[in-house]
Amino acid sequence: MLRDDARIVEVKRDMPMDIGPVIVYSIWEGYLEPEKAAYIPKWDAFLKRQQAKGVEVKRLHTSGHAMAEQLARLILAVEPKEAICPIHSEYAEGLGELDMKFL
Repeated sequence: MLRDDARIVEVKRDMPMDIGPVIVYSIWEGYLEPEKAAYIPKWDAFLKRQQAKGVEVKRLHTSGHAMAEQLARLILAVEPKEAICPIHSEYAEGLGELDMKFL
C-alpha cells in the first residue's frame, strides 16, 4: 500500500475532512491503461463507475507490500468515518489485530 510515511501525510493534506467515500488505488497504473498488455478492464470499469457516483479515487502507487504499522498509520491519517475494506489480502481478518495506539 504505502511504503513511505511521507505519502500518508500527502494523502491527508490533499483530502478535506468533509469529503465522501475515497478509494486509495495503490496498484500499478498499467492495469488501467487499455494499450498495456496487463490491462484489466474490470478494474478500470469499476473505478470509472465509482467516480461517476462521486467517489474520489486517489492514485498512490508504491512498490511492495505495506507493513502492519504502515497500514495503521494510513488508517489513522485518513480517519475513516464508517468502514475500511481490505482488498487484495490473504489475511483480511488481521485488520482487527492492528495496534492503532502506537502513535
